Amino acid sequence: MASAQDLPLELTRRIFEWYIGPPGPPGDENYNLARRQRPVILTHVCGEWRAAALADPYLWTDVQLNGRSELYFSFLQRSKHLLVDLTIMARGKRAMKGVTALLTRKVGRTNVGLERVRSIHIFVYNKTQAPDILYPMQMHSLPSLRTLRIHLSTACTWWNLDWTLEDNHHCSSPLLANPVGLETVILTGIMCFHCVPSRTSLKTLELHRPTQVRYTSALDYVLPSFPQLETFIVGRLALLPGELEHWRSAIKRSCTCFLRDLLLENLEYVEVTGESWDAIPHLVRPLKRASALKHTGGDSKQFTLLLNGLNVTSYEELSGKVAKYLPSTHLIHLHLIPKDPWTIEQAVAHWEMKENFRSITCYIPEAQHPDFINRTSTESDAPSCQINGYIPLVVYPNLGESSGARKTLPVAASVRTNGIPQLDARAPFLDPQVMEEEFGDAETEMERDCYDSFEDHIDYDIKSAQWFESSEDYVDQAMDLEAWATSA
Repeated sequence: MASAQDLPLELTRRIFEWYIGPPGPPGDENYNLARRQRPVILTHVCGEWRAAALADPYLWTDVQLNGRSELYFSFLQRSKHLLVDLTIMARGKRAMKGVTALLTRKVGRTNVGLERVRSIHIFVYNKTQAPDILYPMQMHSLPSLRTLRIHLSTACTWWNLDWTLEDNHHCSSPLLANPVGLETVILTGIMCFHCVPSRTSLKTLELHRPTQVRYTSALDYVLPSFPQLETFIVGRLALLPGELEHWRSAIKRSCTCFLRDLLLENLEYVEVTGESWDAIPHLVRPLKRASALKHTGGDSKQFTLLLNGLNVTSYEELSGKVAKYLPSTHLIHLHLIPKDPWTIEQAVAHWEMKENFRSITCYIPEAQHPDFINRTSTESDAPSCQINGYIPLVVYPNLGESSGARKTLPVAASVRTNGIPQLDARAPFLDPQVMEEEFGDAETEMERDCYDSFEDHIDYDIKSAQWFESSEDYVDQAMDLEAWATSA
């Protein structure tokens, strides 16, 4: 039997790629951590495989820092000329100190590969830590950086939460000073727009589980402008517990939330994910400033709204709870993925709601209608709003009474998208089921009444449901996992 070193180099590389596997979703922390360890394991099989692995830069493009160990940081050098993704895990106080010290030592004075970082994904346990962790990178331009995600664990139970903007506002200046090519910022659990870098050139902004806050004097100077922003994603807006109807009424009259002064004049696409429609009233003032909802000329930009996972059972309910809040609905291309999937009959019923929107596209799960075939009359009508796993049904303007389409469901359900703007290839951006889970997008398990949260005096181990009080003897689990491979 041939030994490992007898295999052709090309076959060896294919084995490496198969073993490491594709990147997992951001929420699958265990898989992603194991995947980052696999290249190191390959270097311990034999001398030949070690040499082959170290010579293959494609194996080392997933860089993670999660403690004092420098092992994973060496991935920057091993990836050579390739673009890399950088994940920084600082979920415990001691981990944060270790990561910050390592970054200061490594990149405080020189790039050392940072010019090749295309994405930065940071997990922090305290709202004040993100600026400290990123401080060593402030002096660098990060020319390849396209995506920045900050995942904040906010720290408390519902009954102890201080619902004020000052409590959540943690930074008065951008987290990074010079990311010249940054296109997308994703904030999880953060409501501070001042900390967003490259606001004047940013194209996409995602807010995952942002929390609604009371009006405070701090709002007087919160005037964040995103003049080039085209895509805005809101995942499960969390309102104050209790008296929600009172808030909705007050919002309709004059919204006082942290979203109210957003300047999004270039906005073209908004996606609201989650079963609740609470986020809709808060978007009224920003949407009124969008140029696409101000002009009716033929050369005006088209505006698309995707309601992803909304708990709505009919168009009448949609009109009563959503349409009445939105400005210029006759200029909005509405895309709807109901929480409880509609049948084709439900989707084409009550099409008279067409008067409220420029177009209406409802998405039906393919699994419910395996025999249904999407049909188009001409090439110009080819689907432009396709979403994997769903059949897009253009309810309006296709279903006019004069066409008789309502009487023939296969025709009525044909996909005809001529004139409807094409959806972003990334749509839908978020999974509504994940957003609606107890700690939606929290990527960890905690007790029922708490968010994904860490007080200053607590260090949290990555293993679920294990808490460790801070002590001099505490060591991050990540350091333990790396200990066996420190010689790699």
